[in-house]
Amino acid sequence: MVFYFVGKRKPLYLALKQSLFLSLGVGLSGQILAQEANSEWLCGADASGQWLCEQKETEGYQYARPKRQPLSRPSTPEEPRVPITSNLDWVPIEQLSEEEKQKVRPNCCGAYIDPPREYEDGNLDPGEAPLRVSADTTEAQGNIAKLQGDVQVSQGYRQVRSNSASVDREQRAVELEGNITYREPGVLVTGDSAKVNMDSGEMTAANVVFVLHESNVRGEASAISRPSENKIHIDDALYTSCEPGSEAWTLRASSVDINTSKSVATARNMRLNVRNVPVLYMPWLRFPISNNRATGLLFPSILTGNDNGLDYAQPIYLNLAPQYDATLTPRIIQERGSMAELEFRHLSRSTETTLSGGYLWDDKGGSNNEVQYLGQDRWSVGLDHQGGMGTRWNTFIDYTDISDIDYFRDIDSATLEISSASHLNQQIKAGYVTDHWDLAIQTQKFETLILDGLEQYQQLPRIDANGQYRFGDSDFIVGMKQNAIVFDHSEDDVVGSGTPYSTDNQNTTITGTRFRGDYSITWDKEWLWGFFKPRLATKYLTYNLDDPLINQTQTSPDVVVPVGSIDAGLFFERETNWVSGHIQTIEPRIYYLKSSYEDQSAIPNFDTSELTFGYYQLFRDDRFSGGDRIGDTEQATFGITSRLIDSYSGQEKLRFSLGQVYYLEDRRVTLTPEASTELTQQNSDIAVEFAGNFADHWRFQTDLLTTNDGGTINKGNLSLGYNNRENTVFNLSYRYTRRDNVLSGGQFVRADIDQAALSFALPIAGNWTILGRYNQDLRTNQELEIFAGLEYSSCCWRTSIVARRWVDRDDNFIIGSENLEHNNGVFLQIQFRGLAGLSKRVDNILREGIYGYQPPEN
Repeated sequence: MVFYFVGKRKPLYLALKQSLFLSLGVGLSGQILAQEANSEWLCGADASGQWLCEQKETEGYQYARPKRQPLSRPSTPEEPRVPITSNLDWVPIEQLSEEEKQKVRPNCCGAYIDPPREYEDGNLDPGEAPLRVSADTTEAQGNIAKLQGDVQVSQGYRQVRSNSASVDREQRAVELEGNITYREPGVLVTGDSAKVNMDSGEMTAANVVFVLHESNVRGEASAISRPSENKIHIDDALYTSCEPGSEAWTLRASSVDINTSKSVATARNMRLNVRNVPVLYMPWLRFPISNNRATGLLFPSILTGNDNGLDYAQPIYLNLAPQYDATLTPRIIQERGSMAELEFRHLSRSTETTLSGGYLWDDKGGSNNEVQYLGQDRWSVGLDHQGGMGTRWNTFIDYTDISDIDYFRDIDSATLEISSASHLNQQIKAGYVTDHWDLAIQTQKFETLILDGLEQYQQLPRIDANGQYRFGDSDFIVGMKQNAIVFDHSEDDVVGSGTPYSTDNQNTTITGTRFRGDYSITWDKEWLWGFFKPRLATKYLTYNLDDPLINQTQTSPDVVVPVGSIDAGLFFERETNWVSGHIQTIEPRIYYLKSSYEDQSAIPNFDTSELTFGYYQLFRDDRFSGGDRIGDTEQATFGITSRLIDSYSGQEKLRFSLGQVYYLEDRRVTLTPEASTELTQQNSDIAVEFAGNFADHWRFQTDLLTTNDGGTINKGNLSLGYNNRENTVFNLSYRYTRRDNVLSGGQFVRADIDQAALSFALPIAGNWTILGRYNQDLRTNQELEIFAGLEYSSCCWRTSIVARRWVDRDDNFIIGSENLEHNNGVFLQIQFRGLAGLSKRVDNILREGIYGYQPPEN
């Protein structure tokens, strides 16, 4: 038997109440319910919702009314059926659509999928949809109406199903019994029985199982209630994100309150079980039930090392507002003491800002009882900001400061990159970009973290104005690069003990202002078969120094250097015979450069160094980086590149490049007064580059610098890598740099860089992955960093454990020493998916140590 009622925004319980009593009082399936006499009841509702009924005599044949005789319900094909629950709506991954598979968590074997509502108003809000009620039989006794057999109620997307239902008119209550199923989009509740108050809309159910599809979680409870549309209260709850049949982890609580609109749950008297073994008790826990942000505990980071002992960090996530949040991390370091760390993030349509910091109270000195920082408070602060995204204005801040030069080594030794940092950047910048100009103003300084290290110059401030113009549709381009910088320094800015920077190895520190302007015009001519780019430029330097250099008298030195160059190349290509479906190119290139010599001995060196030579330095117009030198040269560079390109995808499969510089005259401009023998060479090393991608996921790269005869390699980098984008990563690398021997400990020793590294992430049986890195210094035959780890990742939990040995940076290290100091540690990370977020310390170690590795969540 089916009933259809249409109304506007009536709650389900009210529409159900009206439909049931209307059906019982007026008619069922087109038959008139009459008394034994020729009469009938006519009923209607007054303004207050109460029923007004009267008996009226009728003419015609008197129908006999059977006592307590149920009425059968005919089949109705268009009736919206409530889907029968099968394995809590869990669908194996092989049965999911491609779109559904994209939403499945990493390493899951399936997902909870909400069945489709395949009827006309199945996607409507209940307040805008007709109410539909059906049952096998219906009968009435006084104020009680009973529906028996496959009772189904639907209104829009909301659906209820049970074996039987009864309605008490006086108590204003509906009771559902037997195989209760309640459905809304993303919510499934099954149970033994349920009660609904028709006036308040409150609902309670007993012995229930529930599923939240989008959160991919399920649970059980002795009782569940829904006091309002967006709130669910659960008593004696079990909660997990594991698939049906698995209880790898479960959260049991005396009560859980779920706010579905905010996607957050609050548990009280919580006990976390792993494989039914209690591992954690908390009187209160708040956690997200979806990927939305929610205030609550993140999972802790636990590590142990020989310097700090046990290190426990417990992050607490604070969802303060839609556009900003914070993470507060209390931390206990066994051999150091207690500390707190804070990270604050703000995101807007055009800005990203992160403020971070840490504070350690009363340092205990570590396991070695170091007296240097014993009893001191130690701290760090950092600010990262990028603004103006999508606008012409832009802002940038990269500022880090710490209490002492050993803070990162002692307190935050999570990665080799952090613990080996030599300087801290403190930069603030604002800029504006137009169609032709790039304008910026900034301040920048570096704090050294090297014991007795030289102080770096501060730029307070720096102003840049760079422009580029193309004349109409012509190929002529005018370029302008201009900057004015005030260089200063202060011994107070050195973290720890140190000595001020000395210019040109002299004992006088020079400060002052520098202006540099580079102006050029280029004929940028390109064809399909090649290019031709002659260029004329003028480079100008002028200073206003507080004091002249030693042995110099000028406080306002300046220099003007004319520069000319010609860059030309050809493109040849053909289909290959040795690899089908590919194109081979031959690309010869010649570059001529003439830069005049001007005496620059009266000019200080504020920020300049010589570039590391390599293939891509062959075609630069200066051998210096920074602004305090303009290199002199007359040279011709010859290079050739050959590529193998896939004809269909356009992807470059192989690339081979070879080049060399021929010097037509000696170079005389240097960073220091001492001359370099390289400046009189007639040609440079031969630069070789060989790189490629093959077999879909493999890549390799080789860079070499060799002498003219090819008998000596002065620099080499080789790397081989595999990444299938499915958590399988393999990297093998080697690097070598020949350097002059240095005097150390009264004798000359080798200072060459000679290192090899191996790293990998290899899935093995099931959801297990082995992780590792081995970095060896071949010159001293010592390990720089070694770690080995094991990671397990399933649908509902993930854990990583890493044992690591790494070199502690030692600023007193003597080159050639074979006694590097190592630190050892064990890092543990556990994540229960669907319960709380994750600390990133172990993930950072793995990401930086294994090139191409990404955590499963990414």
